[in-house]
Amino acid sequence: MMKSAAHPVTALENRRLTAVRRGWLHGCELYLSRAESLPVRTGVYERELRHRFESMAAAADLFIDIGAGEGFFSSYLVRMTQAEVIAFEADNDAFKVLRQNLGCNASSDEQLTLRGDHHFADGFGVIQLDQEIGSDSRAVMLKIDAEGDELALLQGATRLLDRGDTSVLIRLHGKRNLTACMHLLDEHGFSVEMVSPAWWRPFVPDQSFDQESRWLIAEKHAFEVLPS
Repeated sequence: MMKSAAHPVTALENRRLTAVRRGWLHGCELYLSRAESLPVRTGVYERELRHRFESMAAAADLFIDIGAGEGFFSSYLVRMTQAEVIAFEADNDAFKVLRQNLGCNASSDEQLTLRGDHHFADGFGVIQLDQEIGSDSRAVMLKIDAEGDELALLQGATRLLDRGDTSVLIRLHGKRNLTACMHLLDEHGFSVEMVSPAWWRPFVPDQSFDQESRWLIAEKHAFEVLPS
C-alpha cells in the first residue's frame, strides 16, 4: 500500500528484526534492511575481520564506536561481552536503528551510552577522545568509521593511544589519510596491518560490501624477553 505524505516511512519500517544464526554476529538480534539481510544471515558480512575482531573484543572493558552506523559492532560487544559501549552516530536515521539494535542485545541500559549528532554538530573531528575517556583506566577497544576524519580523531587521542591496553580498528574510505594514520599509530607503538578483502568477494553478491574501503587493525604486543 502506498504511504501518504502524512505518514512518512520511518527508519525501521523497511527493516525486519532477525535472529542471526551464522557468522561472527551469531546470537545477535538485529533490524536488517534487505541489502544487509543476506550477507549478515549467511555470515559473509565483514567476515575478513571475524577472528581478530572477536579477540580484540574479548580483551576490551570499554568499546568506543565512532560512526556506529546501525550498531552491528556495538551489538556484538553488548551481546557477547561485559564491556561498556559508548556509541557515536551522527546520522539521525542510522541513530534510530542503532538505538533499537542495541536495545535488543544489551542486558542492561547501564552497559550503554549513545551519542547522537546533537553532541558533535560540528563533525566527528570535534570529539576529543582523551577528554571522553578522562581518567578511566579500563582496557579500550576503539573503532572508527568516520569517512575522512579518522586522523583528526586519532590526534585527539594521544593519551589513549599511549596506553598498552588500547586496540584500534579503523575503516578507511579510499586512500585518504592511510599513510598518516599508519604513521601516527606506529609512533604510538602499535603493530598495524591492513585487512585485505577475501579472494571470493568479487564472486559473492554482497550489497553491503564497499570495494573502496579497507580496515586497519592496530594492536600492541608485549616484547618477548629472550633468556640471557
